[in-house]
Amino acid sequence: MARRRHSSPALLTFCLAGLFLGLFLVWPVVEAVAGAFLDAGGHFTWNYLAEVLRNPIYLEGLRNALGMGLGSTVLAFGLALPLAWIQDRFDFRGKGWLTGLVLVPMVSGAQSIAHELEDEDTVWIGYPLPALHQLFSGGAEPARVADLATRDHLPPLIGGVRARLLRALDRPTTIGDLAAVGDWAMSSVSRHCDWLAGAGLIERTRRGRTVLVQRTLLGNELVELFAH
Repeated sequence: MARRRHSSPALLTFCLAGLFLGLFLVWPVVEAVAGAFLDAGGHFTWNYLAEVLRNPIYLEGLRNALGMGLGSTVLAFGLALPLAWIQDRFDFRGKGWLTGLVLVPMVSGAQSIAHELEDEDTVWIGYPLPALHQLFSGGAEPARVADLATRDHLPPLIGGVRARLLRALDRPTTIGDLAAVGDWAMSSVSRHCDWLAGAGLIERTRRGRTVLVQRTLLGNELVELFAH
């Protein structure tokens, strides 16, 4: 007697959900993290991580991110805990509105805001607390980076980031120093440098254990052509 096989909707749903999460969550995260440990040739390297740990700008950014993350979490917990206790212990007018309020920590720029107004059941608005960033930046206002795309025609030609990188190469420079120009990830800068090198605008040279990037003659001519 042939054995009947029964399909399991739960197992199928589990497999589809796992496939979806693997393709659109796990895989992108792995690719992003792997980019920090792979050089231009696809070989494993600790150089990018070492550059981050040696660069005071990145170390300050890591400390600020950690401080803002912990601070926002503690602040949200400190506000939500007494509200939850009051909601559970007492009945009062407006309790339904209070029940719908959910405090979620959000780390973002001082000028950022996020919102979702299209959901029929839930509406949420995320915004930074006034002057919260000053607690971790010594009271200084966030730096405003000039947008080169509004000043010349080189960014539309090769891209805004690549234009800034090419202009920053007025002397041989490391990938870490280039990344500090715009506070970019070194893996991202490395990929842009690959593009610029493929176009013949820059070249890499090794000096001991350090790889330096510099403009070629064609790169210099392009920068001079679009000088402003």
